[in-house]
Amino acid sequence: MRRVLAPLLVAALAAAHALTGGCSSSSSLVGAGACDAFCGKWVGARCRKGPSMTDCLKQCLDEQARCRPEANALMKCATIEAQIACETNSGEPRVVGCAPRENALRTCLGCDEFCARWTTCSGGPTHEECLATCVDPRCAVEHAGVANCMASSTVYCDATTAEPMPGLSCSDAFWRAQTCTSRHGQPTPFRWLPVAPEPADASPTGASGG
Repeated sequence: MRRVLAPLLVAALAAAHALTGGCSSSSSLVGAGACDAFCGKWVGARCRKGPSMTDCLKQCLDEQARCRPEANALMKCATIEAQIACETNSGEPRVVGCAPRENALRTCLGCDEFCARWTTCSGGPTHEECLATCVDPRCAVEHAGVANCMASSTVYCDATTAEPMPGLSCSDAFWRAQTCTSRHGQPTPFRWLPVAPEPADASPTGASGG
């Protein structure tokens, strides 16, 4: 699995905040021109190991295409809240202040790449099903564990069911994911596992009187 470069995206957005005083409109953070705007500002931060404008745009557009909600949420957070700094040793840009959104984007990007491999077996889930369950907050940690492990392992197709199976080195991670999804009525990880809304208060005191 390729290295996830979420810090690149965060740093670009943080630079945009630093150079514009945080006055970017929220629409500019999610529209078609968002990558042009924040990459222009980020490259202007002049970190020693910062990417070129071309590399920044390529990375930004790729992340938006694969994980648009997460990428856009990170853009908005980084532009408004984060600060940018060029690390002394590496010379790379880094930001502080958007860790939860950065982690959400990392999870989504990792799951997207994993699901591209996991869905190659004919009996497996669709890419949409795989991605939806991988990032489902109820079992996201366990699913991410499988996705991370499988970055260096092979996906096998079961000879009978044609369902995808992990390599032996990832069997423990897969078992943990299966244990988690089973608690929610889904025996097979990476199958459709919709997020159920919290149950409404069904107590007698909540009923309207006559």
